[in-house]
Amino acid sequence: MFYLSLVMFAYLLGPSLFGWYGIFLGPLLMVIVVQFLQVVVPQLWGEEPTSGLEIGPTTVQETDDDFDDTTGSGEATDGGQ
Repeated sequence: MFYLSLVMFAYLLGPSLFGWYGIFLGPLLMVIVVQFLQVVVPQLWGEEPTSGLEIGPTTVQETDDDFDDTTGSGEATDGGQ
């Protein structure tokens, strides 16, 4: 998803800019900036958003309502505690 060199620079430049917090803030800011550039900027330019996911209709699945989950003796599985 992200270029390895970009992640490396995020981990190297983050602590130099933000100190100890930069270990976490550097990669976090990198993800925010890259996602902004990939999602928001094309929409600002008027391009159609491209969706990588095809979402189809949901289907009804069988449930296990008829399944009897008690043991043969009728006791709880945790020893009755």
